[in-house]
Amino acid sequence: MTYLAKGRRRDLLELAETLGITIQDNFKILDIKDAILNSEGYDAECTCECLNRIISDRKELELRAEREKENQKQFELQKLQITTNTSTTSDSNMPKLELQKLLPIFDPKTTDITIYLNLFERQLTFLKVPIQQWVVYLVGLLSTEVSNLINKESFADAQDYYKVKQILLKRFKLSAEKFRQMFSRHTKDPVKTWRDFYFAWNHSIKMPHLQPKAAVCADTGATHSVAGEKLYHLLKQKGLDFEEKTMQMTLADGRTQTTEILTTSVDISVQGKVIPTELLILKNARGNRTLLGIDFLTAAGIVLDLQRKQWYITETSHRKYNFVKAPPNINALLTVDPEPHLCQLRKNEGTHISLPQRKELNSLLEKYEECFQPGGEPTPFIEHRINTRNHLPVAVPPYRMNPSKKEILKQEIDRLLSERIIEECARFKATNQKPAGLLRTPIYSQRFEVIAIDLFGPLPQTDTGKQWIFIVEDCATKWVELFALSQASARQCATTMIEEVFMRHGIPR
Repeated sequence: MTYLAKGRRRDLLELAETLGITIQDNFKILDIKDAILNSEGYDAECTCECLNRIISDRKELELRAEREKENQKQFELQKLQITTNTSTTSDSNMPKLELQKLLPIFDPKTTDITIYLNLFERQLTFLKVPIQQWVVYLVGLLSTEVSNLINKESFADAQDYYKVKQILLKRFKLSAEKFRQMFSRHTKDPVKTWRDFYFAWNHSIKMPHLQPKAAVCADTGATHSVAGEKLYHLLKQKGLDFEEKTMQMTLADGRTQTTEILTTSVDISVQGKVIPTELLILKNARGNRTLLGIDFLTAAGIVLDLQRKQWYITETSHRKYNFVKAPPNINALLTVDPEPHLCQLRKNEGTHISLPQRKELNSLLEKYEECFQPGGEPTPFIEHRINTRNHLPVAVPPYRMNPSKKEILKQEIDRLLSERIIEECARFKATNQKPAGLLRTPIYSQRFEVIAIDLFGPLPQTDTGKQWIFIVEDCATKWVELFALSQASARQCATTMIEEVFMRHGIPR
């Protein structure tokens, strides 16, 4: 029978023993099958069930033996690993790292302390060094003069990395004079891009002294934080002490003036992190906004990502926050001028009418707002006419100007030329001077110093609505870049130039 073929020799021997059949030692598998099939009282169904049970019992025993063997193997591996770890354990738990090969020694004259500490924190984070041991590695990267600043602190503060970081930031932070020198000496690297030196950032910030939230502006171009007029009155109501000082300030236009100011210290909390900040109050300022300068951004460790319009704190760089506009319910410290309605009178319009008449006229304009929407076909019932009465038409055939008007025109052209508003393109008569010779080919010093632009189209519209090609060519390298536009408008061309060319290669000369 075919069911006997699925059993092994020992399975058939056990089956024969179960059925009471005598099998000799020299019997092969075929002999055992013949003995079972030719035995007295042979029952095929009963024999098949017995064989299946014998085979299943054998497989179960083999699987159990294999599991025990695997468990024994895992036990031996764990035992070997524990023995190896015990023998290689050092007396000191501190990892031995040569940070001098990963980071250079800090030089206060050429290195920015904020960037250096950020790089130091990232390297130790990548190497999985406990934060309790960061100060030990940091001291090894500092000079003797800088290390003495840490030695002057208490034993507990000298072991706290964040307190040591605040000491170094306070000592080596970028001053206004140093920033001015670096800015004047700054030259663009051809392989790098330009970045704006000024940008503003709005976000909700808590001030523990005031309890409610307040919308303020952050500016990396300001070296000190300035409290606005409304914030000054709120701090005054809370009973804070102010100290009078005289400070020399440099305005945005470069002028320097000496101003009397007031100073106070407040604790500003941003995302749960409290930063003690010194605020300046300008006595003569009216309606100014609260401004957090580079001193606050450095102390808080805030990093701004302009490309993604996000910001984050260096200690928690995995948590990123989007730039937001100031909501209307926290504008106590932010003076925002409301945008005028498109179908309402402006502030300088209708000043001679009363307030009820003004409201009635605004409601009428809002009722027929659809009439003021741009676009649409010309109206069939309104005609625009200009009554010139007895005056001559403006457009006249060309005629020779009289000498008096020609002199006035010449004076106006000379004035525009002297002020560099226009350029002289052609002379009305031949010059008496000798020709200067052949034109010299201009030599450009760097890429994208002089560019040429052109607009090509309209072309068949694509699936994304593009039908114009904006062409930008570098005159030095003859490099050409093409940008697809949906409209041939000045706004789209200017936006493409700023975002795709100026932000990447700098502004041409």
